[in-house]
Amino acid sequence: MPATRLLVRYLAWIVRIALFLLVLAFALENSQVVTVQYFVATPWQAPLVVVILLCFAVGAALGVLAVIPSFIRMRRDLALLRRQLKLLQPDQARGEPPQ
Repeated sequence: MPATRLLVRYLAWIVRIALFLLVLAFALENSQVVTVQYFVATPWQAPLVVVILLCFAVGAALGVLAVIPSFIRMRRDLALLRRQLKLLQPDQARGEPPQ
């Protein structure tokens, strides 16, 4: 393994550990209990870090769900273009221009 790849691997682990320590410090500093009340539902109490993590997870899930339709459409278009390319390749092998 080249030295640069090894250096990048070590650097990636250092960044991961630093990020973990930052998140851990954030969680320890925000452990107080907060009350969340959504419309007419009964109040819900949880540590602040749990509420923030839950909001982040719900937002990430909604973001992924919003992208899925365009992702499916692009995969369908890609499959169509690949089929068209397979149909054109035998013509190009004979020297005929595509139609």
